[in-house]
Order: sequence, then structure tokens, then C-alpha cells
Amino acid sequence: METLGQIRGQLLSLCKGKKLEGEGVHMVSFQPLESRVNQDSLVTEKWDIGGQTWFFLAVCDGELVSASQRVPSSCKTQVMVELKRPNTWPNICLGAQPLQ
Repeated sequence: METLGQIRGQLLSLCKGKKLEGEGVHMVSFQPLESRVNQDSLVTEKWDIGGQTWFFLAVCDGELVSASQRVPSSCKTQVMVELKRPNTWPNICLGAQPLQ
């Protein structure tokens, strides 16, 4: 019978983790098949938008490694565009005024 330490080691070998330092944000990607390598790309970014802190967290499939480099900037750009328009969901949900 395996010990708890051995089982924990096997489980950890199937995981990939990332931490956004100083913010208490942790991400984990899990590949349950031992026969396959976890190729996921974990993206964590902290954005200052309109004086508010936003966190961008994404798990990109290993097949789309280049997406992990493109996605954050295009998402941030789109969020900025939406926040500049009146009566859009971010402004309504946040009770915010459109960004100038």
C-alpha cells in the first residue's frame, strides 16, 4: 500500500501551478492522465484600469501556447473599449462611469 506522501507526490507530478506574488492568487492546472504531459500555459496578470485593480487569469491549452502571449493584451484592450462606452455591462455591473 502506498503512503500518503507517495500519493501526494504522484498527484503533484500531474499538476502545474503559478502564483501571482503579493496578491494571494494561485492557479493550478491538472492533467489526470499519467501518460500525457501537462502542456497548459498559466497566465496571471494584474491590471490597473481606471484606478481599479483587475486580475486576468487564464489557462491556455498546450496546443495554443502562442495564445497565452496574445490573449491578455487583446482582452485588456477589449475591456478598455467596453469601459469607455456608456451603458455597457461592465459599467452597469460596477456602477461606474465610463472611462475618459
